[in-house]
Amino acid sequence: MKKTKFLAIVLAILFLATTFISSNVFATATAYTATSIAVDDTVKTLTITRTIGNVTNPVINTFDYEIELVSKPTTAAITGLPTTIGETMTLEDLISFDGSESYSTGNVVETGALNLASATFNEVGDYIFKVTESASQYETTYPRDTKEYYFYISVRNKVVDNVPTGELEVKLAPHVGENAGDGLTKTENLDYTSDSQHTYIELTKNVTGNNANKHKYFPFEITFTNDNIQVGDKLYVSIDGGSYYTTGNQYVTVEAGKKITVYAKHGETITIGKTADELCQLPIGTTYTIEEKNYDNTESYTTTIDGTTTAKTVTKTTVEVATAGDQTSVDAFETNNTTEYVNNREASVLTGLFINIMPFVLLVAVAFVGIILIKKSSKKED
Repeated sequence: MKKTKFLAIVLAILFLATTFISSNVFATATAYTATSIAVDDTVKTLTITRTIGNVTNPVINTFDYEIELVSKPTTAAITGLPTTIGETMTLEDLISFDGSESYSTGNVVETGALNLASATFNEVGDYIFKVTESASQYETTYPRDTKEYYFYISVRNKVVDNVPTGELEVKLAPHVGENAGDGLTKTENLDYTSDSQHTYIELTKNVTGNNANKHKYFPFEITFTNDNIQVGDKLYVSIDGGSYYTTGNQYVTVEAGKKITVYAKHGETITIGKTADELCQLPIGTTYTIEEKNYDNTESYTTTIDGTTTAKTVTKTTVEVATAGDQTSVDAFETNNTTEYVNNREASVLTGLFINIMPFVLLVAVAFVGIILIKKSSKKED
């Protein structure tokens, strides 16, 4: 009986001890404190550099970026970043072009900071995140770069004499690149680049009629409606096979009200917004109004625009440059980006002149007849 009691007591003690030890093991396994990137770690921020190419005037545009969680330890909790695989976080207007950036080289550059200092992690392992450019304010004019970057967060135990202390170390891994996996380029800079997509317009001028002046230049005022056309912008104006107006090929400056004035005479087609280097300058989707101004109030012309007799004003919206061989895009460009003005001026033939001088003609005739009769009379007398 005593042996049985003794055995029972031993078993009870062993059970309690096992329970206590097990609870401590589980407590240790789940006792990590959410930890951010180490205070003394110099790499807490990734720099995003955004470049827009083919720029000839200031740029107004913002870009959004998206962070997606690709991989993490199964039970890990995260704060300050996406928490479940496939979840995304959008950083709106992370990069903003306000028009003050230099564009003298044909490119304009702006940067933004992807600050990870406040993110925390509570479990050892590797965390993989993907960064993409998710939106552009004016997508048609300034397209997104579809490049994907990945960055790693490495979470490890702090150890003393190779024994875990129960604290974590969190580091932003230095291998950042365009593809997940090994062999990524080591960099702290995420570079996104795309060329701007612009277009141009054409204006053709002709005159008809027996009283039209084929050598006269007619002024046209063009008003633009687009946030990416600013007062002070310079637009190139040219004519194929000749010189524009009287000063040769030139830039015209956008004035108050976002207006420019260009000039064309009979037989000319002028191009507005395409440089000598073939760089287009007008944003796609720009609404513009062309108004033929008063050339001379004493000259009465009848105006036809694109074959329709109308007032001297027309409004259109630009489309992209036509693609060679694509008739649909050619037709769209010709409809929206090209305009033909024809001015007709007629004058009646002045037949009244002959009526007014007829009496004098008759007098001359009578005088002539009289002279002949006098001569004949003189001969008879002789």
